[in-house]
Amino acid sequence: MVESNRNEARAQSGLGLLTLSALVVANMIGAGVFTSSGFSLGALGSPARVMLAWWLCGVWAMAGAIAYGALARRLPLSGGEYLFLSRLVHPSIGFLAGWISVVAGFTAPIAVAAQGAAIYGLGGVESGDWRLTACAVAVIAFATTCHLAGMAVGAGLQNAIVIAKLLLLAIIIIWAFGFTPSAAWQGRALPGESSQWWPEDWAAWTVLAGSMSWVALSYTGFNAAIYVAGQAREPHRTVPQSMLVATAAVTVIYLLLNYIFVYAPSPESIANQNNVADIAAMAVGGTGLSWLLRVTIVLAMTSSVFAMLLAGPRVYQKMAEDGVMPSIFKSTSGPPRIATVVQALLSIVAVFMADLLQLMKYLGLTLSACGALAVLSLWWARRRIPSAPPLRWWETLAMSVYLLITFAILWASRTTHSDEFMAMLVTFALGGVVYGIWTIVEVSRPAMASTSLPSCPPYELREVLSYSAACEVYLARDPSTQESVVIKLLPTLNRTALSEQRWRSESDVLSRLVHPHVVRLIDSGRTPEDRGYLALEHVPGSTLWDLIQQHGSMPQQRALPLLRQIASAVAAVHEQGFLHGDLAPKNIVVSGHHRQLGSATEQIKLIDFGLARSVCGSGSLEPNREQSSEVNESICGTPAFMSPESCQGRGGGAQHHADSLATDIYSFGCLAFFMLTGQLPFNGSTSIEICWKQIHQPAPIPSDLGSVTIAPELEALILRCLEKSPEKRPLTMQDVVAELSKLD
Repeated sequence: MVESNRNEARAQSGLGLLTLSALVVANMIGAGVFTSSGFSLGALGSPARVMLAWWLCGVWAMAGAIAYGALARRLPLSGGEYLFLSRLVHPSIGFLAGWISVVAGFTAPIAVAAQGAAIYGLGGVESGDWRLTACAVAVIAFATTCHLAGMAVGAGLQNAIVIAKLLLLAIIIIWAFGFTPSAAWQGRALPGESSQWWPEDWAAWTVLAGSMSWVALSYTGFNAAIYVAGQAREPHRTVPQSMLVATAAVTVIYLLLNYIFVYAPSPESIANQNNVADIAAMAVGGTGLSWLLRVTIVLAMTSSVFAMLLAGPRVYQKMAEDGVMPSIFKSTSGPPRIATVVQALLSIVAVFMADLLQLMKYLGLTLSACGALAVLSLWWARRRIPSAPPLRWWETLAMSVYLLITFAILWASRTTHSDEFMAMLVTFALGGVVYGIWTIVEVSRPAMASTSLPSCPPYELREVLSYSAACEVYLARDPSTQESVVIKLLPTLNRTALSEQRWRSESDVLSRLVHPHVVRLIDSGRTPEDRGYLALEHVPGSTLWDLIQQHGSMPQQRALPLLRQIASAVAAVHEQGFLHGDLAPKNIVVSGHHRQLGSATEQIKLIDFGLARSVCGSGSLEPNREQSSEVNESICGTPAFMSPESCQGRGGGAQHHADSLATDIYSFGCLAFFMLTGQLPFNGSTSIEICWKQIHQPAPIPSDLGSVTIAPELEALILRCLEKSPEKRPLTMQDVVAELSKLD
């Protein structure tokens, strides 16, 4: 079975090396390469020193790609700098990276791309002209309107623009080096400037390092693959390789292009000019090539605005869901419209506040500093992830080179462009202030809420743990025992027959279950306001979901004891005649790990039986008719851990299979896959997309995912649990328990 599905699984289980490499190339080649060399020549005076700056920044980017690859190998999850810094260093540093994403990661780049589109679209308009500002604002407004209307740039259009951009750059390079006579090359030093490529003193080195800040901006994007690492195929291998291969290819393109930009035209014509690519194209190929270049750059910059306005608000949406941004940025359905409007307004403000050169200097400095923080987090990897391998010598060398060049750029910028350097420091300082204020507000919320918490005699509600449409969850105290308990309370508003039915079902299930790995029901009843409640034991610890998100995949020797506990708990539920119905990491609490991950004292508790249902002796459900009619058209459960038959709904012909015990067995397979690989077996941007994959795509092979080490017997068991047909899965969960007990 493993061999028969292997090829198809590899083809469908995530983003491959080619796609990831294309993503990196698309993110790197932007406004910077078409605009920065004119400013560099104006500052350095010599084409040779401009090329030295591009060489050094190429080394910097290659070192950064290796260092980020080392991070991706140790924490192969989506999230970028926010993920690395919050997981490996501290949540406050992770928040700072998220803050930089708001200000510099998306706001300033959108403004730069819009201004680049305006410069090349209008052609010949001097810097500071109001028409450039108006055109840049119009580009942002147009992209925002399209997103709010539900229109997005399709992948096909984006790929076509990238291909057109690369083809045009190839034409310029081939034309310049193959058909332009040597006598036509005019490159030389500016009058009164040295023509030698090596800086003659410390002051010259300072100017060179300072000018590298906006050259470095052209190389940022080499780390783009880390933002989608969670959706990559074999991320331990493909993410690092894609960054290295793509960065090397783009570095070669940059060196060839900038040689043309600074040596083909006269130095006086391009010094301090923002349309250096247009001037060079005119010198190499005349009006026709210049016009074609401008059209392509306008399309490329406009597509960048579209892409960043699509990505940025979704980052803020995710941060809001994590509780580190205002809840106004959340979106329960459809695109994050409020976040999109806020992002557009911030970018428009950036267009009015600074010109292209100022934005490029500020952006290059800020993103470089944020990248240095992320690379520094490699020092903490072994401390936070004990199973992480030690740094290899080339990873240590790459990290040192990247940090050294970044420090040189930042240090020199104190002198060469102090305003932008101070703006960078202010950005980081404001991020710290915002985090401090946000933390104070969040800490004070439970105390403020305690005065208005509902009553649930005899229990004293102390703290809000979570809210949902189905129930409210509180931490409370039992006066009779002085112990902490968890209270699940039906909501006051929007109470339905379905929520009442689920409350009764959960109470019925837990009242019959006594098992060391199932949460204990202490009491149930109704409040004076006639709200149903459940009093459950308080289990200190972290959910399995949080543990995997924080520390990555589990080695088999740690995961196996936990899997045995989970399987035995589910088997006990089944033996009592019930189906759990939502076997997912968020509903499993791991306690006893404390500071020592993977200790022998780790214990799990299966919680949240809100979707549990009773089962007949034959193994099929006797469904509640009221419940079935209400959920027939909805998705009930966690899509990434739902069986194919559950994803098809519980009505009609799918009902028998959706309500069989094989449903929990499939969810157990998804759970085991997630624990051992750190990845979801099926993922997507919407619940519908995930359910479609659950129904139609074969399960990926765990051992194919990079450095995952798993016994063949355990892998075979997991893949049997993940069979699409319920009849092909293990017959009972007790059979799963028996097979797990045979493994070491």
